[in-house]
Amino acid sequence: MSTPPCSRPSPGSSCSTSSPELFTGGHVPGAVNLPHGRVNERNLDKYEPESLFVVYCAGPHCNGADKAAARIARLGRPVKKMVGGVEGWKDEGFRLAGGPEAGPARRSQP
Repeated sequence: MSTPPCSRPSPGSSCSTSSPELFTGGHVPGAVNLPHGRVNERNLDKYEPESLFVVYCAGPHCNGADKAAARIARLGRPVKKMVGGVEGWKDEGFRLAGGPEAGPARRSQP
């Protein structure tokens, strides 16, 4: 995933919609925590109106990314969902930032 972090205004932003505890346990490198219940205009104001938000949650069993995507879209902002969430990220061989599985953003190639 090549989207810049959600922590600063940018053309693309990666946001974990999981709880702060799950986020601390491991997240996509560069992402920030924005639980779906905290998605509102005030929290999105620091981003340019055309900023693309890429949202994800714990995995396919979680609907936090769906809820966040719907809220962001209702606010008139572009949004995409990272299918599979953290579990899909790990299944593809990518490492997480923070938590016990932290490491480089990509697994090393043989």
